[in-house]
Amino acid sequence: LPLVSFSGWYLSGKDTVALAVYKELGVAYKHLSFGSSIKYELNEIIKVLSLQESIKQSCKSIESMMNISINDGLILCNILLESPEGIFDGTLDAHQRTIPIRKALQYLGTEVRRAQDPNYWITQAQQEAVQELARGKAFVFTDVRFPDEAEGLKEIGAKIFRLTISRETQLR
Repeated sequence: LPLVSFSGWYLSGKDTVALAVYKELGVAYKHLSFGSSIKYELNEIIKVLSLQESIKQSCKSIESMMNISINDGLILCNILLESPEGIFDGTLDAHQRTIPIRKALQYLGTEVRRAQDPNYWITQAQQEAVQELARGKAFVFTDVRFPDEAEGLKEIGAKIFRLTISRETQLR
């Protein structure tokens, strides 16, 4: 299977090029992301927070479920509660681009998971990619930002392409 991934500035066309490449090749693929495991975990935290009667109960549940400290659970709950809209009606989601979601993702990814394992995101991404290969699907990552992410994908056979476009094209 052709395994390609893309690096480039925000709105440089990485997703568009990935779709075109795999469409041209006629190959089934799954779009993966280095951030997907963190988003999945944050969604689980949001569920726990929405179902508990108190922040203290939420923190205890999150601590055991996510293997994080009660302090980290408390910090995450407080970040999410900065803007409580959507938490208790089930509409809040880790894919939304709100300030509390972004702050919670950054905290969970950097302060918690990267502190536990500097290669956490890479290991999670590799595992997800290998699962897709076992299903007979190619994969594409369009959020390759750091050299260690590129190296992690190369370890499992992916080729990394850097897209460079002009600011003018980007704005169009």
